[in-house]
Amino acid sequence: MLEMSSLKDTVEKILNELKDARKVCLITHRNADPDAVASTIAFKYFIENIEHLRNQKLMIYTIFPEGIELISKNIMTSLNIDISNFLKDAKEEIDCDIQVVLDAASESQLGKYSKLLNNYIIIDHHDVNTLIKKSKVALYDKTASSTSELTSLMYMAFNLKPESHIASLLLSGIIYDTRFFRVSVRPQTFNVIYWLLTCNAMYGLIVEVMTKKEIPYAEKVARLKAALRAGLYAINDYLLVITCIGAYESSALKTLQDAGADIAIAIARRENYVRVTIRANKRVLEGISSSLAADLANVLGNEFKGSGGGHGAAAGALLRDFDCEHFIRILRKFFEDKGYKFRTLDEGRWKSECGD
Repeated sequence: MLEMSSLKDTVEKILNELKDARKVCLITHRNADPDAVASTIAFKYFIENIEHLRNQKLMIYTIFPEGIELISKNIMTSLNIDISNFLKDAKEEIDCDIQVVLDAASESQLGKYSKLLNNYIIIDHHDVNTLIKKSKVALYDKTASSTSELTSLMYMAFNLKPESHIASLLLSGIIYDTRFFRVSVRPQTFNVIYWLLTCNAMYGLIVEVMTKKEIPYAEKVARLKAALRAGLYAINDYLLVITCIGAYESSALKTLQDAGADIAIAIARRENYVRVTIRANKRVLEGISSSLAADLANVLGNEFKGSGGGHGAAAGALLRDFDCEHFIRILRKFFEDKGYKFRTLDEGRWKSECGD
């Protein structure tokens, strides 16, 4: 865990890197969830409130590859934040002096915007982050609940008080990544929550928006298709499910986990690559490995000439030259190397849907 003094020193280094810049790009992961959105927007406001950066008239661009998740849009709308103001920059070709990557752990998470990275800073909390090695400065703490928590600590370290809508965004990012305080929570997390509430974060509003059960028709279809195509595998007494789906992967995997999967994997084919999304429940994290999803994503990225990373419970990889049978062989080896037996219970239809 980063001590406040160490965190402040690192942020000072970040601000020092920004002092001579004219254009700064803030980039987060594809299909940005509430943590990615909150930390990116809040960091923009943070540097805009640092006096010497404000005086140098720094131009700041926010880039959300492939837009933002529906739940993020709903939160922003409820807080009267104009979403279009933060999405327009992704439509432009921007040549920035420096890039700040927030809540992203690998090039695959940045999509085509990974090509922008030539002089960059990392602010992140994922268990595995393959971008840190080449970064100029990294504010990295994998014990933090979220990147929103790290961003909040930055405000606290510099005695800056965010406006109510920014405090509320940060609160939503923490709530989302901790699954309503069920995972990845540490004592410092609740100190940050208390502080955000003193900044007039609207807890009731955020919880109301985040717990609404309205599901779009397309998302319902994706969930049902995921279930119909799923293959079922046993890792000793843990259940692993693999499915093939082109959209709403996170929602589909949650449905499969609610149905009993300990580990759920969604494969989405694209024209030039395959996107793999991985979820693991608490039972697996405590029984097999606390960084299981992140470790598996990293292995898959290396095996398929791509990249991968994330958290122990949620991770993703972008793969090249994908082959279903080789994918199964890698999974089998991954778990057998840990001392677990890998068995096929029902192959399902995922191979025929995701095969060549």
